Amino acid sequence: MSLRRGLELIDAGEHFAAHEELEVAWRTAPPAERDFLQGLVHVAVAWYQAGRGNRVGCERQLAKARRRLGGYAPVHRKLDVAAVLRSVEEATALVAAGTLALPPPRITSAVETDEPEGSVEIDAQPPEPVEEEQRSEEDEDGAAHELDRSIVITDAPEEAHGRDEQRRREQERHGEAERVDGE
Repeated sequence: MSLRRGLELIDAGEHFAAHEELEVAWRTAPPAERDFLQGLVHVAVAWYQAGRGNRVGCERQLAKARRRLGGYAPVHRKLDVAAVLRSVEEATALVAAGTLALPPPRITSAVETDEPEGSVEIDAQPPEPVEEEQRSEEDEDGAAHELDRSIVITDAPEEAHGRDEQRRREQERHGEAERVDGE
């Protein structure tokens, strides 16, 4: 299980498999690398959720990816993190505009882009770990359904009054039927 294989899977559009590969790498990584790897997990899951049509899950994963990877830009472990973050920002804008048709994230090495690796200090301390609540995929789906349930549609007052009047008449008829049956 490796970072390289996870990145290859993201690049190939195999987002679920990339998530699995990167998650194993993240769980076994030294503490200084966990936010970086978890950020890449969030990238894979964001694109996976977009492919499933889960807007809320995609938005949340993009936000988590941005938070986790931000401290590792421009380059970390020869990955052009700045390019990944640009992909995350572009995807965020597209999702906000109402589409889940995301272009693939840019997963390139700093060597391929000629980014100066010297811009990252060799002895630099990793950014402070990001604390956030972990949610399962079912929770992400549930949150989307919860949003759907929380939407309230109100009627014009005259429509509501008419519906209340109809409900009252039905209750009266039901009460009369009970009295006739109970006599």
